[in-house]
Amino acid sequence: MFIGRRGQSIEPRKNFTIRLSDEEREQAEHDAQTNNMKLSDYVRYLILHGGRVDTTLAYGRRDLIRQIAGLCNNYN
Repeated sequence: MFIGRRGQSIEPRKNFTIRLSDEEREQAEHDAQTNNMKLSDYVRYLILHGGRVDTTLAYGRRDLIRQIAGLCNNYN
């Protein structure tokens, strides 16, 4: 079932609540921020992908950009 104006199709969302300790919430927020995601998007990704998020992507991308920048500086 879709809701919205005639030209728009918006799927309705259902909310649910989970209880976390302060440390668990801080860890989840840190992990979401590390992966440049909102907390809700991060939790949704964990649910849909079996609880596995590749956290090395952010660090690997940073290292790759640093290496490319170094090559460009050496080329000039």
